[in-house]
Amino acid sequence: MSKALYNEYLYKHKRRQNRGALGKDSEQLKCYKAEWAVHRICKDQIKNIESIRDADKLKKRITGSKTWEKVCLNSGRMRSKKLVTVSAKKKSSGRGFAGQAFQDGTIILDLKSGLDYLTLCHELAHVAGNPHHGRTFRNAFIALVSRFIGRDVAKELKAQYRKQKLRVGNARKPLSYEQWMDKRERALEMLHEKKGY
Repeated sequence: MSKALYNEYLYKHKRRQNRGALGKDSEQLKCYKAEWAVHRICKDQIKNIESIRDADKLKKRITGSKTWEKVCLNSGRMRSKKLVTVSAKKKSSGRGFAGQAFQDGTIILDLKSGLDYLTLCHELAHVAGNPHHGRTFRNAFIALVSRFIGRDVAKELKAQYRKQKLRVGNARKPLSYEQWMDKRERALEMLHEKKGY
């Protein structure tokens, strides 16, 4: 019985550490709000990209870097730099999505609202193995921003994520079975004391 409860604890712990990776992408809107704030606050530090051709050149530079290798490995996937393609949105109106990424490595950018370093780094963080907006996505995005846009922008991005109550950094490790049992027994004792058993 307690082994089954411990397994349930492990499952719930894993979901809490990287929300969105398993099931509904519940942190997406908060993630976007943080990034929109960074766009406003750091607009002078975020370079625009002139064309899809330039975006493709930047993509090649990023995917050929050690940072890209680390981001892919930390996301649990090794993505070949040759498998990532960048193309323009068919109707680039500046409305709808600025960028969109697919797990086959395709990135689509809006020519009016998606041609900047921040949007490309965001989509590359998805392509690296994070189809969600959970902790592993945010860590990958921060690493790419730090390396290819600047540490100040990455610092602001972290601050905005925290303002939205989104976790970044390494996930907490779960309790061992013994630690979990000890904590559970103490909680049951306190419950019994409270009820007067």
